[in-house]
Amino acid sequence: MWVKISMVMDNYFDPAHALPLLEVAQKAMKDSFTVSIILALTKAQIILTEDWCAVWKLTEKVLENRALNLDLRPEAIKIIVDYMILYKDYCD
Repeated sequence: MWVKISMVMDNYFDPAHALPLLEVAQKAMKDSFTVSIILALTKAQIILTEDWCAVWKLTEKVLENRALNLDLRPEAIKIIVDYMILYKDYCD
């Protein structure tokens, strides 16, 4: 799985090629916070030049999903939130 996830950062400006694999991973691991947040961050990277509020909303949706298994270290979640929350200011 890690090899496949690294595809997102192979080309920082074009992570879309990793979406099909991440969507398969999410279907296989519906309850995984890790898979859900990586998918959300990948989608956010794709729309980054279009809508900064939507970048936050994609992240926020995963963070608020209490049905997900928190299978990512709290320190990693904090790093993600600390960075992505900067985009919240662009929401009305």
